[in-house]
Amino acid sequence: MYKLTVVAGPNRGSTFAVQNGETTIGRAEGAGIILPSTKVSKAHCVLVASDGELLVKDNGSSNGTFVNGVLTKQKKLRPGDRVSVGDFVLEVGMPGGRGARPPVPAGMGNVLAMPGVQIPQPGMPRAAAPAAQQKQSIKDKAIQFFETQLMPVFYGLNIKTEMKWVGALILGCMVAANLVVSVYPLIESNRSTVIQETGRRAGYIAKQIVERNAPFLASKEESKTEIGIAERAEGVRLALLLDMENRVMAPASRLNSYLVSGIEGRVAVLARDAFRKGELEHGLVREVANGIIVAVEPVKVLSAQAGRNVIVGMAVVSIDANIAVPEMGEIGMIYSETIVYTILISIFAMLILYKLVLKPFLVLNDDIDKVLKGEIRQVTHEFKFEELNSLWEILNVALQRVPKATGFSSGAAASAAPDIDSVLSPIRVIGAATKTGFLVVDSSFRFLYGNAPFGEITGISGDASIGQDIGTLAKDHSLGPFLKDLAAKAASSADGSSDDLEFNGVPHVVHAAGLSHDLGYWYTFTKKEG
Repeated sequence: MYKLTVVAGPNRGSTFAVQNGETTIGRAEGAGIILPSTKVSKAHCVLVASDGELLVKDNGSSNGTFVNGVLTKQKKLRPGDRVSVGDFVLEVGMPGGRGARPPVPAGMGNVLAMPGVQIPQPGMPRAAAPAAQQKQSIKDKAIQFFETQLMPVFYGLNIKTEMKWVGALILGCMVAANLVVSVYPLIESNRSTVIQETGRRAGYIAKQIVERNAPFLASKEESKTEIGIAERAEGVRLALLLDMENRVMAPASRLNSYLVSGIEGRVAVLARDAFRKGELEHGLVREVANGIIVAVEPVKVLSAQAGRNVIVGMAVVSIDANIAVPEMGEIGMIYSETIVYTILISIFAMLILYKLVLKPFLVLNDDIDKVLKGEIRQVTHEFKFEELNSLWEILNVALQRVPKATGFSSGAAASAAPDIDSVLSPIRVIGAATKTGFLVVDSSFRFLYGNAPFGEITGISGDASIGQDIGTLAKDHSLGPFLKDLAAKAASSADGSSDDLEFNGVPHVVHAAGLSHDLGYWYTFTKKEG
């Protein structure tokens, strides 16, 4: 069993189930799939599903049935194909595929499924839907958050702000995130390494002091103790030899003072108590403040009375590791250089991406103009851009319904003349998608339609202008006669007629051609290059 999903046109997002057998598509009440539109025939086409295959047959509809942008009388369909019926574009899919809606129960095939309305299946308990939602995977939740919470913020920005500035904002966020996840961890890793190396150095200096003074303390020659050059070493804040009461024995400049306060004093008292209780046999190294490393090493001598080595003093060394860690100014320079290089690389990458996205639309705009002039049959699709495949298909379908520059139809064909709305409908689709100015007038040169670029060029726009003479609407009174003269020239040419005209000092090429069945005239306004 197959399904059809409306991907463009009225009621976009609606889904229909296709049962085995024949299913009629049309606007009449008896159709299996009702598409309410004057551009859809009462029995527009029929779907035939059997043996796992799906076939579409046109029933001689007035506007035709298109498959993937090509007018079709009968064609076998596959999942992913797109069928255009009037204003509707329906995509063929399988109900079991990802994101499929539940099939429509029997008896409801002629009811248009509204977006967001879930049709309960027979036997389904009411609590089934919430239970399914509770079983969402982390991946599904992340995708849902991305689509429903994050992207609407950027969509809103793009509505109010040019795309290039939204891109610049994203670029700035990317640069900031890059600094957070790359540069900062590197700096922290470097700092951690420096702290470790500083701790080893402080411990080494403390051991040197112990080795130098242990013999003096063993022979009770305290007056001979000394620190040597340890206190003058680079980065050393403090280098002392203490007894077990935290009294300074060396250097002589601090003799008989006590080290019991300050960040070094607190560590010395903590180490002394641990030595006395036997909780600590060897020295300790600790970072006591931001980058301040304190190492404490015990002085052990042999006690004949105890018959073992006992701790009689401590060497305390404090080193400031910040001298080896980049300061804020240096870190700022690192960040600044990284920001500059990252921005340059990102701007270059974004410029390439911007051009890649823009180029297909520039080619599309040029192709639409060529199709309307009758130079080519349909817009080209050279660039691989899967997300825009439907746009190309819809434009090709619409362009095939737009009257080309083939001159004016004779009155003999007037009996089959379509209404003006059916002619204007595809023109509006094209006009909304291109930067080329579009103007449509009736046979009396009354304004029928002008797109936004036309309004910017001439100053004529809005529904209020519909039905008014084009000559009275224009600020430049020469526009009306110019358009009438150009239309008269186009009547004698199969390719229409073109001429140059300036608007606010900017030269434009204006091309004119006749609508089918003498319904009126259409014009394109293109800025003249060079």
